[in-house]
Amino acid sequence: MYATANKKMLNMLILQILEEHSDANNKLTQQDIIRFLRLNYGMECDRRSVKNNVLYLKELGYDISMEDGYYLATRRFEDAELRMLIDSVLFSKNLTQRQAKTLIEKLCAMGNRHFVAKVKHISNLPDLAHADNKQLMYVLDTINDAIAEKKKIRQYVMTSTL
Repeated sequence: MYATANKKMLNMLILQILEEHSDANNKLTQQDIIRFLRLNYGMECDRRSVKNNVLYLKELGYDISMEDGYYLATRRFEDAELRMLIDSVLFSKNLTQRQAKTLIEKLCAMGNRHFVAKVKHISNLPDLAHADNKQLMYVLDTINDAIAEKKKIRQYVMTSTL
């Protein structure tokens, strides 16, 4: 729990509430946000504080709609994009069952509670054919590092010859 006197964190807590509980179809009122702050973080505030902190977040560049309720209008990933990534992981034969499950859980965590409820059935899917190669992620990371290093070397050679 957070100290109730620590109002400095209020805007970040409001952002977290908007990320977890809101979308265009599930808008939050100021009272909803106040209730989540009290229940989840032990934080007390009034409706003016909610509005002011949302305005601060908007000034910082967060796309928050304030019409007919509050919701985070732009997210890192849209629900359809997350679902596409989850499906790609599900049917990837290069991941172990455990790796696929862990990655799907991480992808689900990037959506809000309403998205998670829509993809809850994924955990009940039958076991699909997956590889037993547990080192695949490490190999992919090493390959990625090598490609990045090669690009750095090429850039250095290009700039030093000019």
